[in-house]
Amino acid sequence: DFFGYLQMTPTKLKKDSIKGMEDVVSKAVNALGLRATTFHAELLRTEDGWKMVEIGPRMGGFRHDLYKMSYGIDATENDIAIRIPAKPIIPKKELGYSAAMKIYPRKEGRIQAIKGLRKVQTLDSVKEFSQIKKKGDRAVFARNGGKSICNIILFNEERSKLLADIRRIEKELIIEI
Repeated sequence: DFFGYLQMTPTKLKKDSIKGMEDVVSKAVNALGLRATTFHAELLRTEDGWKMVEIGPRMGGFRHDLYKMSYGIDATENDIAIRIPAKPIIPKKELGYSAAMKIYPRKEGRIQAIKGLRKVQTLDSVKEFSQIKKKGDRAVFARNGGKSICNIILFNEERSKLLADIRRIEKELIIEI
């Protein structure tokens, strides 16, 4: 629960893994009757295959930001285009790698200090940083209905540099409870 969420794009999944994920999502979409609508799906990849966590008729998450940075895709514009109907614009060329992190503490309780905020914000890959909670606020895990301490959007043309900055965030950001 240090970071309850880490989304990255583009993925480096193998084609058979992507196919397995698409099969699970397709079954969920059909079971719920989600037709002619954008949907948001969250999945976990386990040793036994893909498992559906959440699905709903909305864009969801940080996808708009991630797709814009990694591919130049405007998800909102494409959502409207599909409904007009018009052809969506979906570039194939990858511009780089993006990630979104929601930061949570290692345990729940009253926040005594948040260390490393300034250092994290200066990392090359960090494009957006929003602090949700501050010293004195109550920290609650996502699984218990809590909000993140901060949200971070990252982008780098090089995957290795993005991953290095993610590791730096995990190391430098210390939330004392």
